[in-house]
Amino acid sequence: MEYLRVLKKYRFFHYSATDPLVASMDITAGIETFNKSMGASFFKRKHSFINFFFIFGISNLVLYVVSVLKSAYVSRHDTTKLIYCIATFGFCCQAIMKIYSFIITRQRVVDLYENNLRYYQEMMNQSNTVKRVLCDNASLIYIVIKGTVLIYLILVITTMTIPGFSSIFLADRILPFGFVVPLISADTLAGYIWNYIIQIIMAMYYWIITVGSDITTIYNLLTAYGQLDVLMTIIDELDEQLERNECPEKIRAKIIEIVHQHQHHRSYLQQLVDFLNPYHFVTLGSTVPTMVISVLGLVLVSGIILDGIK
Repeated sequence: MEYLRVLKKYRFFHYSATDPLVASMDITAGIETFNKSMGASFFKRKHSFINFFFIFGISNLVLYVVSVLKSAYVSRHDTTKLIYCIATFGFCCQAIMKIYSFIITRQRVVDLYENNLRYYQEMMNQSNTVKRVLCDNASLIYIVIKGTVLIYLILVITTMTIPGFSSIFLADRILPFGFVVPLISADTLAGYIWNYIIQIIMAMYYWIITVGSDITTIYNLLTAYGQLDVLMTIIDELDEQLERNECPEKIRAKIIEIVHQHQHHRSYLQQLVDFLNPYHFVTLGSTVPTMVISVLGLVLVSGIILDGIK
């Protein structure tokens, strides 16, 4: 974590806070602003999903599923194309699980957010040292979230541009993903361009929902990490009180505070684990086969490219 904190000296990652509650609200407001681009909200209990962005995104997901299944059936005798479709279906499973976890059962996400909000409000009564620890943690959360958004964006841009550039030098036209939209043949130049555009739109929406859900998870996980830092800081304060031989009442109050913070941390972690277990099970369960199949597809594509060059 200390290596990541070094990044805050760069302007892109710099974030300075003096109030942990304000810092937390700033970060969640930034996440919420990002989520608006997919018509969703992870932090408001009352939110209407009847809006253009959400309906448009769900419509794209339905088209995505139909396109993958139809393309897999059509390409069932072509091993290479079938592998592309199977690999693409793994991303589809992840998208469906993200929608289930963060939208259909979003009340659990809201519960975590409100739990965090109460925690930061209670921390306003703590010492300046504890507040500084929480502000440093907010700075770390800001760095990791910004880095995640940037890395995911680079991956999406790379994924969507390389097939287009490769098609310029190859006899065959290559689409970013292994499916073709129904009723739009990719054999013609116009059909290829339309399929490419539709796949870019789908990829951007998938990027938004992936980033939105992942940075929300990062915020919750690093908040738990900050709670540990706070607990250690309060224990250090207890050590200082013991060294100063302060009155038993103050020492007793500090011990009670440590126990309270430990109980809150355990409860919060259990709440977080209960939420993330099914989410990570499906995500990892679909990512590993997708990676294996994608590597196999990459090997086959490399063979095609080498044959084309020869």
